[in-house]
Amino acid sequence: MAGAKLTEAKLEGAQFQVAQLDGADLNMAHLNKADLTEAWLDEAQVYQTSFNCAFLTKTSFGRTDLSNCNLLRKDQLLKADLRGTTILPVLFARDPDVLAHVADCESRPRRTRPEPVD
Repeated sequence: MAGAKLTEAKLEGAQFQVAQLDGADLNMAHLNKADLTEAWLDEAQVYQTSFNCAFLTKTSFGRTDLSNCNLLRKDQLLKADLRGTTILPVLFARDPDVLAHVADCESRPRRTRPEPVD
């Protein structure tokens, strides 16, 4: 689903575990309660995307601008795979816990992407 156009999509409760959504257009999408565990959202467009209660454990947000997402919480960010290239919301951009988590993620090698399934 890399590069998918999902602007304004209603994806509440969607199951996107290990999904490759790199570069996907998720602007203004509703990902409330969606399971994005171990998904790849590198360079995804998430302007005003709602992540209320979404599961973001090990979700990769490399080179993704999260600054204008809706309902994104600190506990979600602390479970995600954040890199120095991730643009954080102002509320969390200087938070010591979040910054320590980004540094920890940066210190570890990136996990290997799964092979595409035909």
